[in-house]
Amino acid sequence: MRSCGIDVGTRTVKAVVLDDGKIVARAMRVAGLELEHDVEEVMLALGVPRAGIARTAATGSGREAVMHAHVRPTGITTAARGIQFLHPEVRMLIDVGAEEGRAIATSSASKP
Repeated sequence: MRSCGIDVGTRTVKAVVLDDGKIVARAMRVAGLELEHDVEEVMLALGVPRAGIARTAATGSGREAVMHAHVRPTGITTAARGIQFLHPEVRMLIDVGAEEGRAIATSSASKP
């Protein structure tokens, strides 16, 4: 099953397509004033037809600009779940973005 993750930040729009957990495409663009347009540009750059993607998740400060997203979790949620998936022993994550930074505490009870 193919899935797509899109991070719409204040500086960049990034996307990755996974097929059964393996990266098959990724793209990044500098964010402008029209986030919907930037999202479409990144989707085109992936080279994967949207019809071939079963599920899309969007995160970041501009996640609402991804109209076709099935879910829109916050950056804190995606960072915490990502670190729990990749490194379940980690209990503190420092996330530094273009406009803000944050520390996120996790626990063994956190869901990946």
